[in-house]
Amino acid sequence: MSAADLRPAELVRYDHVIPLTQYRCRAGTPSHADIDEFIAAWRELNRGHPKQRNRPPATPITTGAERIEMTSFTDDEIAYMNSQPLARIATVSADGQPDVVPVGFEFDGTHINIGGYDPATTRRHHNILAGNGKVALVIDDLVSTRPWTPRYLRIYGTADVIDGTQPYLRMTPKISWSWNLGAQPFTHDESFTPPKRTVHH
Repeated sequence: MSAADLRPAELVRYDHVIPLTQYRCRAGTPSHADIDEFIAAWRELNRGHPKQRNRPPATPITTGAERIEMTSFTDDEIAYMNSQPLARIATVSADGQPDVVPVGFEFDGTHINIGGYDPATTRRHHNILAGNGKVALVIDDLVSTRPWTPRYLRIYGTADVIDGTQPYLRMTPKISWSWNLGAQPFTHDESFTPPKRTVHH
């Protein structure tokens, strides 16, 4: 199976992100040629998009006989990230001042990419460039107030500033905690389920 066999909706688009992991699941273990064709099709699909200049699709980290693994997030966690428009990212300045700000984001199957309006002027970019690469990100929402139904995904990791015409932050997840992504009403009894912790490699 090659990229030419994929329906257009199965390719990665910036406005409708379809991780390459889904291609992996449908195709088994694709060859190097299959992956190259997939990436070429992705570039053609996104030709002219302003983000294309800086943000190529994530490439697999294993090939050959190994199964291609791009993320250790679960399907539910990926679906939750793709369903949420905002996150909150925390960085720390050179003098130790924490800063947290709401941001838009995209998960590309490996990294969490964070842009914004004129991002090069933001505190988060300045903090990362000052050498404080450790960051924390929270994605959360409140499904209902009656019954009380919160849920969240919290992520620790490192971030780099990717330069270009439209610079952005690229966050690499290290540890994550997810809770109640199935949107069950919160109770204080013995049915409480603790957050799911994952170490990302």
